[in-house]
Amino acid sequence: MVMGMRMKMRMCGRCEKVRVIQPDGQVRQLELPVSVGDLLRLHPHHYVREAITRRSRFRASIMPLEAQLESGGIYLLLP
Repeated sequence: MVMGMRMKMRMCGRCEKVRVIQPDGQVRQLELPVSVGDLLRLHPHHYVREAITRRSRFRASIMPLEAQLESGGIYLLLP
């Protein structure tokens, strides 16, 4: 169901935000554009992973600092 919701969000055309799930479980919405590096400047000693991978068979890897977060995406901020 989450994947279907993500697809709907992308198709709506109004989605200019991403959701970041913080270590304490709170969900923060950020307006685009935002990169992993921007997020980690506010949260040193953390890393970012996609909450839902495009290839569900593979484990999500740590995102590089220069990666841009995608509209409608859901990401995990982990210590």
